[in-house]
Amino acid sequence: MVRVTVGPPSPAHAAPVSCVAFRADGRRLASGSTDGSVWVWDTSDPHRPVRLTDFGHRAAVAAVSWNPGAADLLATGSADGTASVWRVVDDRPPSRMKALPGHPGAVAAISWMPDGQHLLCLIGGARAAVWNAFDESYLGELDDCVRLDVS
Repeated sequence: MVRVTVGPPSPAHAAPVSCVAFRADGRRLASGSTDGSVWVWDTSDPHRPVRLTDFGHRAAVAAVSWNPGAADLLATGSADGTASVWRVVDDRPPSRMKALPGHPGAVAAISWMPDGQHLLCLIGGARAAVWNAFDESYLGELDDCVRLDVS
């Protein structure tokens, strides 16, 4: 286990952190906060993480998930019912590629399918919406779903 400490003396979110996710290579950590912000950290040296960039939603961020096939893609889910796909490249500002709005509740968890094309969004802790993230097509939902875990 590697312990990464963010906060003093490093900068910290202005509100509590609600979610975190490591990129598959372990060199980047995304953290989401109840203040609506998402920060991406360089964790190459876990004893001295460095904040690389930040961006956000209009509402609390409840979920973050790195794409398993494309290291520069991060999905986020927020309390306003929006899931977003962001391109996060080290030498450029983050850009939102896709927005998947209209969920009937907060996006409480988000997870990429292994193909790196499809997203599962846990909505309100009761069901999961399935999306093709890149053509923004809603494919349906799974009822009675309380958690997400994809491998």
